[in-house]
Amino acid sequence: MKEKIFNEKNDIILYYIMVGFVFIYGAMYYYIGQNTNMNMLMFVLAFYVVYGVFNRGKIEFDIRFLLLFALYYFGASRDLGFVDYDLKYKTVIPVLVYAFGKEIVGNKKTESDKRIFISMLALAFGMYVQAMLDFSVNLQLEELQTENWNRFWSGTEQARTLFDFEFIFVTSMAFAAIMFWKRYKVLFSIVILLNVVLQIIDVMVEGRFNLFFLMIDICALALVFIFDRWSELSQKIRKTIIGVALGLVAFVAAFFVAFKINLFGLHDMYSNSYLSGSGGIFHNIRFQIFRAAWSEMMKNPDTGYALGVFGTAFNTSHNTYMEFGKEFGLTAFFYIAVYELFVLKDAAMLALNKNKNDLIKYILIASTINCFIYFFMEPSGNRYFFVFMITFFVHGMQRRKCELDKDNCAKTNWAKIREIMQNQYVGE
Repeated sequence: MKEKIFNEKNDIILYYIMVGFVFIYGAMYYYIGQNTNMNMLMFVLAFYVVYGVFNRGKIEFDIRFLLLFALYYFGASRDLGFVDYDLKYKTVIPVLVYAFGKEIVGNKKTESDKRIFISMLALAFGMYVQAMLDFSVNLQLEELQTENWNRFWSGTEQARTLFDFEFIFVTSMAFAAIMFWKRYKVLFSIVILLNVVLQIIDVMVEGRFNLFFLMIDICALALVFIFDRWSELSQKIRKTIIGVALGLVAFVAAFFVAFKINLFGLHDMYSNSYLSGSGGIFHNIRFQIFRAAWSEMMKNPDTGYALGVFGTAFNTSHNTYMEFGKEFGLTAFFYIAVYELFVLKDAAMLALNKNKNDLIKYILIASTINCFIYFFMEPSGNRYFFVFMITFFVHGMQRRKCELDKDNCAKTNWAKIREIMQNQYVGE
């Protein structure tokens, strides 16, 4: 009986059904999150997670799962005004999404990367569809809006920064699409084209996030790319890479000096562009708000706090992680902060796992970094749990990849990390 239900054929069929579900959710999560019966979402997630557990025949201990559950249960218990809604949905669905991310990867290491890749494509392309639908609403207005306009599915107002998030995973695939283009020429050509289009759209609506993410991804993942191949490179090529790196550092330093003294009017051009809005990139008002929020949380660790800064009742920390602390106190902030540290640790372990052919780790690392930065700068993850939990799906897949590669990820210790680093430069 068990073999008739839990077998490879049924597993593959269910997997592709859930991939379709991931695409649908990505393409209309504002509609699902606000206007439909969330019981259906909870049922679908619970069904697949339970199926995956029985198919595998065991449950692994995962502190990330417990931290997420503690976070949302604690918040729901404190937020008595919405206790019915929160206990039923916000407490259950986010942790199911994380578990769903782990289960969709499957149990076989040989198949896991393929399943992650297809799942990430479904999510990224689905969210891109929603972004284009939302942008179509803006195009129909008499004047193109750059701050707020209505969403396609719900008709409710959407900030530009929330619109930016809908492009985040296609942006996260850009580096991998360029560096591994020969592996999937047609598919990665489409990904690169979509990245060009989204950057044009972002300029039109004065968005900055995806341009910033692309720059961060190129810098961070280039280091991982070189690290994976360093032991195979000749001394001549290594010296060339080091020379180019030092040259880039010198160029960036010279550029900042020129920018600071307004050489060639660089500072004026920046100041007169939309990039300087809200204090610009380096002096953004969000950093000032974050410092004020941290101070208030330390003063009110148990009760949460109201945040009035800069002479106005700007009652948001503009930071998803700090928003949990603002609403529910230091305990809630501790849960989400520790959870994110574990997630970033998993990404670091993937980066240190030398494998020059591992396309998937580049996508997962970029997605994790970009999502962390986005929600560090935006409060929407606390306000819209059905948006924030999208990242839990990615975190779950990342964690399962680490679990399936235990020697290099799950059990990596600092002694081994030091050994890996030393082997790049010593005795080769």
